[in-house]
Amino acid sequence: HAFITEMEEKMPKEIHVVSMSSTPTQMDLQIEVETKEAAAKIIQNFRDFKSVAAVTTAGFSSELDDNGNETLQFNISILYNVAADTETTDAQ
Repeated sequence: HAFITEMEEKMPKEIHVVSMSSTPTQMDLQIEVETKEAAAKIIQNFRDFKSVAAVTTAGFSSELDDNGNETLQFNISILYNVAADTETTDAQ
């Protein structure tokens, strides 16, 4: 699947996927990062994927651990660009 290939290539190593579910047309992820800047970069990265038609986010929450370090969790829904996946399949 073109989306998974792009995710492996383009996402930062610091991304922590808490949960993931998918259908033939979209993927829903719950992601955990350390900063709002990291969250913004991940969202922008997904929007730049050729295999993605649309990105929506929801459920931003943050928690502080015992040492005062913040962790940000959010949900992201990604609608696949079916044409990009077809092009990848055709090229193989």
